[in-house]
Amino acid sequence: MPLCEKNCASNADCTSPGGQCLDSVSGSAPYNLCTVNCNLRTSAGCPTGDACRIASTSTGGLTYCGGSGTGQQGAYCDYDSDCGSGYYCYIDTLYQECEKLCTSNADCPSGLMTCYKGITVGGVTWGVCDY
Repeated sequence: MPLCEKNCASNADCTSPGGQCLDSVSGSAPYNLCTVNCNLRTSAGCPTGDACRIASTSTGGLTYCGGSGTGQQGAYCDYDSDCGSGYYCYIDTLYQECEKLCTSNADCPSGLMTCYKGITVGGVTWGVCDY
């Protein structure tokens, strides 16, 4: 399902907390577009089949709608779209896997998992569940 995105000149033109004004082509209006303000836990605000995703820019964290896969905690991934809604494809030099988005340790699966935080959207710092 297509998703319309609003033209913008600054972040103030976008719906907060997740919407940010990004240069989509050349850096001059009217080619700047707002990212989608969506719910990272439920994907509310995204079309069916998409998941709410998180990203970081030089001006802070933002949300957007992107493809949704089936990967859950620990599943191999190449892209966020390989992971299910509420999961992030974490890639480092040792492994790449879907990890659950979290705001506290209580959001993580039972065991020795910790919420490692890193991106702030609208005053809430998000992270991923990992060992």
